[in-house]
Amino acid sequence: QKQALDIAVPCSACYHNLKLAKEELNLNDSPPVRHLLDILAKETERVKLLVKKPLSKLKIAPYYGCLITRPPHKDEFDSVEQPQSMDRLLEICGCEVMKWSYKTDCCGAGLSLPQSEIVVDLVKKLINMAKQAGADCIVTACPMCQANLEMRQNGANMPVLYFTEVLGMALEMSNANRWLKKHLIDTSNLHLH
Repeated sequence: QKQALDIAVPCSACYHNLKLAKEELNLNDSPPVRHLLDILAKETERVKLLVKKPLSKLKIAPYYGCLITRPPHKDEFDSVEQPQSMDRLLEICGCEVMKWSYKTDCCGAGLSLPQSEIVVDLVKKLINMAKQAGADCIVTACPMCQANLEMRQNGANMPVLYFTEVLGMALEMSNANRWLKKHLIDTSNLHLH
């Protein structure tokens, strides 16, 4: 009998819900549920060897959001209050990781449609705090947060990237520049090229 592979989840909300379901239903025999960030953060030595173009001029505010570490799961992979796994990965890519106190605050993505006015206020606070920290952009560990932070800025023009985009640029993956053109906020001023 083959052993089941891990379930790799790129979205923090999906990761959170799958972990909760597995724990609540005592599905101990089911495959482990792991966030993509957890998987890549455990491969930092391999990532170091693959970096071809360090992004040394890029100042980022790492944003984990509110679901990736809370509530704490039995096998949490990072600190609840001060997660560091994405910080380390981005530092390996050569980025300057800015210190800020809002990396696990909620962006309101789950309320984006029913209560957009609340979400706009939450996003405004996060964008302002990232700028105050000296960041050129925010890098997220969740595509839902990434989309929400881009869509609800109301003209603040702070680029928001998903962490694998930064990895792709540092590793000089083919067509990495193509991803950047799909963003709602212009990324051309970022030091990625």
